Amino acid sequence: MKKGQAAEIIEKLEKVRAQTKLYIMVDLLDNLIKGRRIGKSQGFIGSLLNIKPIANLDIGELSPVSKVRSHSKVIQFFVTQIEEELKGKTLVRFSIVHAGKKVHHFQKN
Repeated sequence: MKKGQAAEIIEKLEKVRAQTKLYIMVDLLDNLIKGRRIGKSQGFIGSLLNIKPIANLDIGELSPVSKVRSHSKVIQFFVTQIEEELKGKTLVRFSIVHAGKKVHHFQKN
């Protein structure tokens, strides 16, 4: 690979990264407790209240965005967030990745 090609690839990757958003929702707080991201008491109370933390991964940093109290509110959050972020923009690609047993359908109410 030539120097010019590498610079061109890096430039395109940086452009894609600037236009990409990644949101993460944590369903169960167990792994956050085990990884010491939250304390045991916080995790216990969060589990009792059915809290679902939502975070944004941006350039290698995970930032908390919101906390909601059910799967249906998670879906409402994502639908609203996507609508806001797409105002005045052209959608090129959209993906939802789900790692779990439950199946959820995204739809606007």
